[in-house]
Amino acid sequence: MILALLVSQAMAAPPVHLEGLTVPAPDGWTAEHKPDVGHWVVRSPGPASSATFAMVQALPVGAPSEAVAVVEKLKSDATFLDSSFVWVGDVKVEALDDGFVLTGKQKATWDTSTESALLVVRKLGPGWVTCHPATLGKSSDAAAVRSMCVGLR
Repeated sequence: MILALLVSQAMAAPPVHLEGLTVPAPDGWTAEHKPDVGHWVVRSPGPASSATFAMVQALPVGAPSEAVAVVEKLKSDATFLDSSFVWVGDVKVEALDDGFVLTGKQKATWDTSTESALLVVRKLGPGWVTCHPATLGKSSDAAAVRSMCVGLR
């Protein structure tokens, strides 16, 4: 069940060119643009096995940019946003001036256990950008990832 609805927004525009994006990585974290794969990778300090990794990428061309439609896509398509997870249960939608924040639970397609999920979708320039943790080393890193995603420019 979606706990909040947003005003309908237009379908996704052409993708954003991410090389000009400002990614405000939290203190001590690194942000690296990977033009060969078309996204940014942001990483917390420490060994890779316990680090938090976040992804910033353009919303795929033709993908929905309306909150309700994005939630439905996340719940039904494990390949949406290059993931192998589907969202389950209630999803909270928080409106931003230029997009929205989704929080809820997700599960891997091969597992029944769930984990916290976060996705920020924003319109930056002519297109839409998504930002989310790919792995969460510590649950306390979720707030840092959310703040970074909302602070993209």
